[in-house]
Amino acid sequence: MNGAEPFAATGETASMDFYHIATDKTLNRFTKEWKTNLYGSFSYDPNTYVVNTVTGPTVNLAYASWGLNFSPYLNQVSARNSKSGFKATFTGSYQMACTAIIDFGISYTLDFGNYTDSFDAYASGLQN
Repeated sequence: MNGAEPFAATGETASMDFYHIATDKTLNRFTKEWKTNLYGSFSYDPNTYVVNTVTGPTVNLAYASWGLNFSPYLNQVSARNSKSGFKATFTGSYQMACTAIIDFGISYTLDFGNYTDSFDAYASGLQN
């Protein structure tokens, strides 16, 4: 050994909600709001708090109460993460869309745009 004490990595979960409101780009008729959630985890050295690994995030549609004729969903979802020193970064990108039955039963796919949500997380011991 080189004199350094071996350590067991300490892990934590991280989660954040993001609120959005937009008007559809397809018909320019409907303004809707929704909330997404990013959820991931990371581990770090408990002695130095330096991040070792980052997992996730998952990207979820947490809330979108748009009414009976609208079925909202996330399309083209991608997720990535990174680490730098004490920091773990979680990023999710997606297109917000929905299927809508309007205008006497005609079905439309409505595009509400592309979004990127991101947040940084740190070991709880650093947040005193």
